[in-house]
Order: sequence, then structure tokens, then C-alpha cells
Amino acid sequence: MQSALSSAPVISSAEHGRFNYVALRSNGILLAGSELSSQNSYSAAGYIPSFGARGVQELSSLKASRLKSLLGRYRSESIILSNEGWGNRHDIFVDTRLLERLGLDCHIVIYIRPQVGWYNSAWWQWGAWTGKPLEEWVSANLDKTRWAKVVRAWEQVPGVNRVTVRVLPSDILPDFYALLGTDSPKLDKINLSLPGSVLRIFQRHQGLRKNAHDSAIDFSIGRHLKIGRSPTPWVIPQGIVKSIIDSNLNGNQELIHLLDPDQRLLFERDAAWWDADSYSDKMLEEAGMIAPVVGDSDRLAAAALEGLADLDHKYRALVKELELAKRSQFGGSSIKKLLSRFR
Repeated sequence: MQSALSSAPVISSAEHGRFNYVALRSNGILLAGSELSSQNSYSAAGYIPSFGARGVQELSSLKASRLKSLLGRYRSESIILSNEGWGNRHDIFVDTRLLERLGLDCHIVIYIRPQVGWYNSAWWQWGAWTGKPLEEWVSANLDKTRWAKVVRAWEQVPGVNRVTVRVLPSDILPDFYALLGTDSPKLDKINLSLPGSVLRIFQRHQGLRKNAHDSAIDFSIGRHLKIGRSPTPWVIPQGIVKSIIDSNLNGNQELIHLLDPDQRLLFERDAAWWDADSYSDKMLEEAGMIAPVVGDSDRLAAAALEGLADLDHKYRALVKELELAKRSQFGGSSIKKLLSRFR
């Protein structure tokens, strides 16, 4: 979703007027419009978010005042802010009163998904690279998926006047843009889960994925290697599945009362929230390191060689075009356009 917003940050809605996706930067700068989409062309992740939790905590009064002044340009319109790390950090928005300091009156949109699936995805996004065993990591992170608690906490954040909760659909873009009263852009999906063959290599060669936040390589591989898509390895055994569902039962029952009628129906009818047996057909794999699978490694090696050859071809073409652009009277703008294409 952040990729779509970063690529086209100005959104016009016949129903709700104009929306502007903007990114708050820790130096007190506001990225918006063409400047934001231009910087997005060079982003390793393929999107530009606002600063993370540390940026919220460390934002000085002077920089907050500067951001408030910059946000004032959009007083007659709506702005959209986003950072995936904010969801469970409602506490720092209470402590810093940042939304109030920026003069914002906010409508929070929260997407929720069944907790068990979240842990399997989050294991490969963060947990596998922490050095902790799966069961210990799940236990240490149980509070992160108590969605009702998260919703209630955001309702109490100064500067928040409304919280909308949505059950995560198979494609988030049409759902979110429908809230804005407009159609979603047609974009290729990014930040898709890497196939197990790649994730297993990361486990065996830890220099490729040094820690839970060292994810730039994920985006590079997704962009440049034609490795196809396969389900992320399922590593949550039935015993842990049941403990996750049991520990979230009361909170999920509370969620029923926080959802609009259409969302409530989807939520109540989805066994993934309520029944451990709904996961019994999953092909369970070891969460920790496993030996290489020759066929998988061979296919990945072939894809890597093809990707390298393709990048080399693009690089040489770019060098040639840059040289021609330098000689032209429109060198500066031409070079900028060329660089935006080299992704």
C-alpha cells in the first residue's frame, strides 16, 4: 500500500476531495507530491514511509513546529501518513502527543489478520533473524497481536478522533482506496514473501540477512530475480497454533464489537481466527536451519545468473545513455529521468 501511495501521492476523490500522501522526516522536512515520488524512484524498499518510532520520540519541538507549518499547506485537504512500525507503538504517541503538536485531527485505519498467520509471516520477516527459537520468539511477542487492545489504545491517543478496523483482504489496495472514495491504482505487488529456497539460504549464510531489520536484500531479490512465487514455509506446529488461538480468544471476541457489520461477518465466519484445526492441512517445516535441497539451489543459482546478466545489460545501457545525456543541452533533467528508470 505504501508503494502505491509513494508512487502517486496525490489522490482525488469525488466523494471526499483531495488526499495527499506525505512522509514526515526526522530532520523536520516534509516530503510530498513530485518530490516524494521522485525520491521513491531511488528507494530500496520501493516506498517512502514517515519516520519510525525513534523519530517520533526524538523529534524536537523546533522540528515539530516546522513540520506543523509545512502541514498547514494542506489545511483545506486531507493528508495520509503511514509507517508499518507505528501499529504497536501507540504509547509513544500518547507520551509525545505528537499528533496534537502537529495540529492533526486523525482518522486511524487499522488492518487486522488472524494471529497465527501473522506469526508465520513475521517469523520470516523478523523472528528467524533474531537468534531465538520459534516458541520463545512467539511467546515474547504475544502482546503484538492483541488487536482489540491495539484498537482501544489508539482510540485514546491525543489527536485521534476515529478508528476504523478492517479485516485484511487478499488485496489491500482496492479496500483502502474504497475508503477514500476512489479506485486503486494498478500496480505490480512488491514486498511479496520470498520463496523458501531463498529464506533457507539466508539462514545458512547469515551475512546475507544480518538481523531482523536488515531487509534491503529482500527487495533487491524480489526486483531482479525471476524465481517465481511459492508459499512461505509454514513453521507453526499445531501445539503453538492452539496456544496462539487460545491466548487471543478473549481479545478476538472483543474485536467483534469493534467491527462494522460487514467486517464482523467476515471475521466471525473465518475459522482461521477461532479453530486450530483450520491449520491442520499445512505442510509443516522446520523453523530453524535445514540442509540445502539440491533442486531448489540449482533453480535459484540459474535465476541469480540470469538476474546478474540482466542487470549488467541495464548497467551498460545506462552508462551509454548517461554519456549521451551529459552531452545534450538537457543533460540534468535527462540524467534524472534515466536514473528513475534504473530500478
